[in-house]
Amino acid sequence: MKTIQLQIDEKNFETFMTIIKNLKNGMIKNLEIKDNDFEQSKLYFNQCLEDIESNKTKLFTQDAYQKEMNDFMKKLEQKYDNNQR
Repeated sequence: MKTIQLQIDEKNFETFMTIIKNLKNGMIKNLEIKDNDFEQSKLYFNQCLEDIESNKTKLFTQDAYQKEMNDFMKKLEQKYDNNQR
């Protein structure tokens, strides 16, 4: 069995997939599609998880988060309310 790795432009992806799907049954044993955005997101979230587990990242309780967001919104309202006058 042979393995082929291809990079397909986004604009041609649907056409390419149509061609692949129309091949004779059994010609392709395994079709794996990797999305670079997915891979980058995966790396980012894995790093976030490591930071949480090693206590490098501060996590808020739901109440603390809500208080932070409310304070932030009040500051924004004050800042932009003052600029409107």
